[in-house]
Amino acid sequence: MTNPVELSKDYLIDSDGKIYPNSVGTAGAPGTQGAQGIQGIQGIQGIQGPAGGGGGGAIALNYVKASDSNLTLTSANTWYDIEANQNFSVTSSTSFIEIYVRAAALFGASVTGHSVRVVIDSAGTPIYKYLSGSYGGSQGQQSNPFNGAGMILITGLSVATHTIKLQMLCESPGKVYALRPVARAGLEHLGIVIMERL
Repeated sequence: MTNPVELSKDYLIDSDGKIYPNSVGTAGAPGTQGAQGIQGIQGIQGIQGPAGGGGGGAIALNYVKASDSNLTLTSANTWYDIEANQNFSVTSSTSFIEIYVRAAALFGASVTGHSVRVVIDSAGTPIYKYLSGSYGGSQGQQSNPFNGAGMILITGLSVATHTIKLQMLCESPGKVYALRPVARAGLEHLGIVIMERL
């Protein structure tokens, strides 16, 4: 096709008089927008983010002993109260209860083992948790029965007022326990802290 000239919108004619279809034509009007396609499949789950911080907490008990105590454990292998019941309240039955005891006392061990435990709700359904223990050295030596004490964790306590006390046992009779924050201030002491973690 040589030197084509538009004969009409549908045909072209060249210099030799031959007629050809006009394949270009003018642009038609835009068509209407098609229907929206179906939703694509869900992408893969992203990686898990870092763990959040722990829940808050409240102080349920902050007890500091203010008077002197002297007690003779007259019988062997018998639990004696060395600190009377203190009250604390729980606000949620799903809480974690943390018990901390910090203390320095004197005990006439004299080559004998001894142990300290925590008692929760002694007047109801008691819960017993061992706190610390040690073994006396040579004859006449004394020890701190609270050596090795750490945090005690308790769960499942009801929403109510509860009690906590301390007890001590010795495998030999006649040993003396002494905790004197007044007479020996700064040397002997006892504190109990209970935290409720929600």
